[in-house]
Amino acid sequence: MSFLNTQQLKEGGYVLPNLPDNATMDEHEQHMKASEGKPWASIQYHSSLKNNMAMNMIRGLLVNIVIVFLFCWLIKRMNAASFSTIVTSALVVGFIVFLNAPYTGAIWYESFDIWAYLADAIVSWGLTGLWLAWWMRRGRTKMSTMKVKEPPMEMAN
Repeated sequence: MSFLNTQQLKEGGYVLPNLPDNATMDEHEQHMKASEGKPWASIQYHSSLKNNMAMNMIRGLLVNIVIVFLFCWLIKRMNAASFSTIVTSALVVGFIVFLNAPYTGAIWYESFDIWAYLADAIVSWGLTGLWLAWWMRRGRTKMSTMKVKEPPMEMAN
């Protein structure tokens, strides 16, 4: 940290080794070829630690509540969604969440904890789906979700 602090870095992410900002495309291509198979690192640098756990937890909770309300809105748009449809939909949303951010980021910047992100998305959305399936379907009988097939209409002569 002492060395990083002496470099007068701006807050942000850094990949090492790297080239100066004014490097040409040819220099970048040569650098990429020369770096192939060699060690590299990524660093997130912050000039000061801002530890506000309570506010971060509140913001995280509020975001999660909004996300679940949006998911409930989608479920309500389904025609007589069954218990299994709701649970499966929640698992699909969890998989989309995983693929969109953690996995896509890991494609570019290898991550040692990618499996933990997958487990977190599937377990949390699976539990959310189970609870929502129970909650949104409480008081309904199995018959109330069956679609009634109407006989075909006959043409009048």
